[in-house]
Amino acid sequence: FTDPNSGTVYPIKKIKVNSITGLPAGVTYQCNPSNCTINGGSKGCILISGTPTAAGTYPTVTNTTITVTIGTCPLCFEVPIDTPLAGIFVVQPKDCAGICGGTATVDNCGICSGGITGILPNCDDGDACTQDTCNGQGGCTHQQTCTVTISGKIQTETGVGIPGVTVNLTGTEAESMVTASDGLYSFTVALGGSYTVTPSKSNDVITNNGVTTADISLIRKQVLTNNFFTSAYKIIAADANNSGTVSTADITFTRKVVLSNTQTFPLTSSTPLTYGRLWEFVNSDQVFPGPPFSPFPFARTRTYNNISQSYANQNFIGVKVGDVNNTWNAGTP
Repeated sequence: FTDPNSGTVYPIKKIKVNSITGLPAGVTYQCNPSNCTINGGSKGCILISGTPTAAGTYPTVTNTTITVTIGTCPLCFEVPIDTPLAGIFVVQPKDCAGICGGTATVDNCGICSGGITGILPNCDDGDACTQDTCNGQGGCTHQQTCTVTISGKIQTETGVGIPGVTVNLTGTEAESMVTASDGLYSFTVALGGSYTVTPSKSNDVITNNGVTTADISLIRKQVLTNNFFTSAYKIIAADANNSGTVSTADITFTRKVVLSNTQTFPLTSSTPLTYGRLWEFVNSDQVFPGPPFSPFPFARTRTYNNISQSYANQNFIGVKVGDVNNTWNAGTP
């Protein structure tokens, strides 16, 4: 033992551990020898054991009494010196791999990954808007939890729902559905995406349903007066050859469909004509000033960029080509 004041070195007679304070709850100590006294020239140890109840850093103090011999015997005497020894006791939890203070965790596939395991965490895509789960086959599913809806009705000018309309969603996600008798459609999409909704219909079994000689007569009146029809949708229906105008050529094509000489109307007015058109669909938000009405061109789709909310009543007006008097029968396929 070295006197800190004089620098004199004195032989140690014995060291006694009186107490250790500051240890975390659940941790105790034992001495070897059991009386916690170590004679000079011998060795001893302190065994610290137990299960800590909380991780953390704990300052400790080991209170000891060091007995030193001063002088040369027989002219010598013993002096006890109380000496507190400061220390730090650190408690770290084990990770799932059993490493004290390790960083491996059980991921959402139930696998201990990360840390020193060499296993990459599974499934977590870091997106707060997805529920990430393991599919049990080595892959992952990411169910979108931050979603909105785009919904509306495909209906005639008079409000009748149109069944059998294929409604396509394109953009950030792609989806398709076919309307039932109510004409309703709905898509659930992810927030922040960009989408376009486009309806179409070419599956009429009776292709001239609603298209009769009465329509031909009405189209003729429109051609003669250019101000006969009372709505823009009737003019769209009358444009049988898809030229963007109503003319005597439309009467010819309508007559062919009425007589079933052809089953559908032209997709284009150019030559040669390509057929396959039965319906037009108009974004219901579009406003057509008039009369007289000039509806061409018109919006056939609805588009949403960086969508941030749900949209309802996103309706379309379906126009049966050639049917200017709205006699199409929704109950006839």
